[in-house]
Amino acid sequence: MARANEISITLPAELVEKTLALAKEQNCTAGQLIQESLHRYEAVDRLNSAIESGEDRSEALESFLEDYVVRTIHEYRAERHAQERENQAGERKAS
Repeated sequence: MARANEISITLPAELVEKTLALAKEQNCTAGQLIQESLHRYEAVDRLNSAIESGEDRSEALESFLEDYVVRTIHEYRAERHAQERENQAGERKAS
């Protein structure tokens, strides 16, 4: 049974396959990929809402770009750490 802060969802088989393949490519779990997708959707939605309502676009864009830059940095660091672990494992096998 799902905990209070979890939900269970049903997806079409094709979307499940795409999700699992992309998660594997991104070196994360399907849940992490879906969470990231929702965060990105929310950020784009906030930006679009600001543009449509005539709010201060520079503030909305700044927030959107800040989220994007932080996310990109985290992705880069995760990739770099994964590569370092692979290199260390390869060095141990070679010795």
